[in-house]
Amino acid sequence: MSHQSIAEYQDGDDFADDLDQLEIKVNHLSKGLVQIINNRAQFIHQSVSDYLLQCGLQKLQEKTMDIASCSEQKARGLAHFEISRSCIRYLTLREVLHYRFPESPRKQDRDQGFHAERVLDETFPLARYAIFSIPWHIAQVEAEGISQQDLLGLFQWPSDEAIVGKWADLADVVDFLNNEWRFDWPVEGSRLIHLLCELGISSAFDHILNSPQVEADGRLLDPEDAHHRTPLYYALIKNHDQIVQQLLNNEDVEIELLGPSSSSITSLHIAVERRDIPLIQQLLELGVDVDISDEDGKTPMAFALEREDIEIAKMLFAAGAGRNESYGPQGTIVHYAIRKENMGLLRHVLAGGVMVNSTDAQGRTPLFHAVVSNPNGQAMVQELLAAGADPQIADNKGETPLHYAVDTDDEGLLSSLIVSGDTALRSRMFGESPLLRAAKLGNLRLVRLLLSNRFAPDIRDALGRKALKQAADRGHRAAVLSILRSNHIDPNDAFAMAISIHYFDFARDLLASGTLDLDPDDPREVPLHAAAISGEVDLVRMLLEDPRTNPNRRHHHDGKTALYMAVESSSLEIVTLLLDNVPEVNPDLPTFAGQTPLQEAARGKKLEMCKRLLCTGRVSAAPPPDRYNVTPLCVAATSGEVDIVQYLLSRDEMRQNAEEVRRALGHAKGFKGIGNAAREMAITLLNKAYYGIDIDQH
Repeated sequence: MSHQSIAEYQDGDDFADDLDQLEIKVNHLSKGLVQIINNRAQFIHQSVSDYLLQCGLQKLQEKTMDIASCSEQKARGLAHFEISRSCIRYLTLREVLHYRFPESPRKQDRDQGFHAERVLDETFPLARYAIFSIPWHIAQVEAEGISQQDLLGLFQWPSDEAIVGKWADLADVVDFLNNEWRFDWPVEGSRLIHLLCELGISSAFDHILNSPQVEADGRLLDPEDAHHRTPLYYALIKNHDQIVQQLLNNEDVEIELLGPSSSSITSLHIAVERRDIPLIQQLLELGVDVDISDEDGKTPMAFALEREDIEIAKMLFAAGAGRNESYGPQGTIVHYAIRKENMGLLRHVLAGGVMVNSTDAQGRTPLFHAVVSNPNGQAMVQELLAAGADPQIADNKGETPLHYAVDTDDEGLLSSLIVSGDTALRSRMFGESPLLRAAKLGNLRLVRLLLSNRFAPDIRDALGRKALKQAADRGHRAAVLSILRSNHIDPNDAFAMAISIHYFDFARDLLASGTLDLDPDDPREVPLHAAAISGEVDLVRMLLEDPRTNPNRRHHHDGKTALYMAVESSSLEIVTLLLDNVPEVNPDLPTFAGQTPLQEAARGKKLEMCKRLLCTGRVSAAPPPDRYNVTPLCVAATSGEVDIVQYLLSRDEMRQNAEEVRRALGHAKGFKGIGNAAREMAITLLNKAYYGIDIDQH
């Protein structure tokens, strides 16, 4: 008896119209062995269940199938066969397939989800059992060697997408609480072939494989479900090797990625995780990408090394894996060999041509780890150096193996690292180089060792200057002077650095030596600028006495002159020296941004310097505005410097300059900072000056 709908069953002769009829039919069909109590069918006694499981099913099958004998195992398998087919027929009834499931059941709230689940259970009471029991029953049938080719017809393969899609919706509803995390078949996108490969149903799979449909379109073997998993993926993770081989031998099956590239589930990852060496070898021979990463960024090499499987790691390495790629945040196979103190593995991979200077997530090379890590580090250091490891490669914090050798005062290690390094790179180690680290630590012995091997300090870099200043502040004068006197440093840089750390005697000696370039090409340090910033009048005077000094030289970066820098540093004595004793000084020369020394004096609230500049008669109280449309009067008014505002307004060129006063008023009134009484007073002065000007004449 097989109908296509519940309605057809209801119209049949065997349909029970009520519970009483059902009880009579159940009792009759079971020969009295099954009874209904409280609306539930059950055996009349436990002994009946025991009998059926021991030999009853076997005898029943022999009788119904008209065969001489049936083994107990086969009888069980046939029972599962009948139950599974009953479940499938139930789920393919017209009412089930046409049932209107909620749209997007995974996105329903709890009340909606529970309501939909309850309604479905009431409408189709057997649906929950059927949908989740089909895989188990089918697996039991296959285990007993019973052919299941009929599954293709029951599922309407290869047009099974619609049926299984409906079942996936049903499963989402009846398992509402777990549907978001449910990976068990069926899920959205599931097909019959996913189930066959997951359970290892070879009898049905072989029929699909040899079908004319697959011969015409091999892609039928490689669909993806909602989790981007292919039949090959399920066969691999469930260890169904025969099906795996059949899929691998089909050219239409994607053997590398078992889903889209965004998820990167690969056959090689699974094979390595299973430690299936024959399969790994087969995949390598098929040419899979040995350095492909999974969704977590891990390569097959990462899987092997995380499991400390050196044999597989060597197999992958021999196939080209790990030579240029990190296997994860921990770095490459070379990093692994160093961390595990595995000298044999290290020599093996170095001989294979691995990138010895590869870095891990912290930017550290294998050599860095060998230097800092373990008792066998020195032997490994020599192996790495012999293979071309560069000790001057810095990590993400700017540290190198050389820094570590300096920090630990290991002269032997430092010497071995120096010998192997690229001498051309030593002058380009920026920031706090090993040389400056040694100076900061006051280690004169290592400073001299590094200098003798052509290491040059980078004191144009802010970190480099900071390190040398720290050395000076700590009293390591001998180490600092060794660096400043080095042939590997520009004398102009040494002069500027010496002044900044108050080594004025050294600066004077250097100036007297005649080695300084007093008007150098950009971007070298200009000695006059360094002296002006320092406030050292004697050094400024000595430099100005030399005809090579250009008093109007502008800094290459911002265009500031020595006079501007002296104003900025509040050195009135140097300002006076430049204005009174150097006629060629242009006191009104602006920076590249158009700001004059007077504007800097007004900004710095330096009334005396303003007076000193304007008294020369060569400085304009109202110069052209800078690139920000700001003038000295604007700066003074905005800052609330009433004395400077009053002084500037008293200048003859300002008394009838309505445009300049109006500009200053606009800046002062539009200032968005916290208001104060001084600024209001400055605005009052500007208003008086503005309304006192004969506007008609301007």
